[in-house]
Amino acid sequence: MASSEEDGSAEDKENNKKKTKRPFVTAWLTIYNIAMTAGYNLFIVLYPVGVAGELLTIYAALPYVRKSGMLSVRLPNKYNVSFDYYICLIIVMLSYIPLFPQLFFHMLRQRRKVLHGEVMVEKED
Repeated sequence: MASSEEDGSAEDKENNKKKTKRPFVTAWLTIYNIAMTAGYNLFIVLYPVGVAGELLTIYAALPYVRKSGMLSVRLPNKYNVSFDYYICLIIVMLSYIPLFPQLFFHMLRQRRKVLHGEVMVEKED
C-alpha cells in the first residue's frame, strides 16, 4: 500500500508541475505569435516610410556635401584617384529605383510563406 501511495504522490507532483508550466507556455506562445504577426505586417508600412526617410535625408544633405566637398578626394593627389561623394550619394539614391521593389516583394513573398504556410514553386526554364 505504501508504494502505491508514493507513486500517486509522484504523479500528483508531476501533474502539478505541468499545470504550472501551461500558463507560461501559453503566454509565451501568444506573445510570440503577436510579435511575429506584427513584424510581418508592420513592414508593409514601415519599410516604405524608412526608405522615404533615407532618401529625404540624403536629398537634404546634397547641397551641403556639394558646397563643402565633404569626403571627396580631388586630383592631383598621391594615389592619382578621384572620388566625389556628391555623385556617390546621387548613385545611391538612384539605386533605390530598381532595388526597392525587388526587396519589398521579396519580403511580401516571405510574409506569405510564413503566415499562410504557402510553398512557392519556382518555374524551371
